[in-house]
Amino acid sequence: MRSLRYIVFILTSSLLLIAHAAPLVVPRGLLGTTWIEASISSDVFLNDPKDKELFSTTLTGVKLGQRLTPRGKYNAGLYLLSGTYKGHPGSSLVLKIMKSTDNAALGEAKALREVGDLVASGMLSDKLVSRQPVPVIIMLRKPGDVLSTTKAYKEANVAIKEEMRTQTNKLKCEKVASLAVTKHILHL
Repeated sequence: MRSLRYIVFILTSSLLLIAHAAPLVVPRGLLGTTWIEASISSDVFLNDPKDKELFSTTLTGVKLGQRLTPRGKYNAGLYLLSGTYKGHPGSSLVLKIMKSTDNAALGEAKALREVGDLVASGMLSDKLVSRQPVPVIIMLRKPGDVLSTTKAYKEANVAIKEEMRTQTNKLKCEKVASLAVTKHILHL
């Protein structure tokens, strides 16, 4: 009788261990996490008819200021604004000229709206950037500097620079994870 209990105990323990360590085979849709599998340019994310209209308006009252970067891989330029726009000082905003109004641009505008950073999106007519109207996103500018351009980083030794990069990446990952979980936005 004792050996039978021992055999039952071993079998039950093994089954519990296998069940606990087995990979999750339940489809994510059943767990309510299908958003994880969706790109911000997918129809799963762009699921509201209003999402397709994010560039349908013509923006007025926009005065371009300093150009921040040269043309990038996913944009045709970034600018600060001069003056004020929709109650925001121009220096607190960034205007991003999009290359097109495809789903990637729509998804970016929607993601910014979802996290509260979109001020406006639409078409802009400005001879300084193009002869024809171009799609733009106006977003809140985040405070801070690029780590490698700060005085503290430039003056640090190699070990301190590595620690600064590690701490910065940890903070960045925590912020991305928080946004992903609370807003259901995860890109790449």
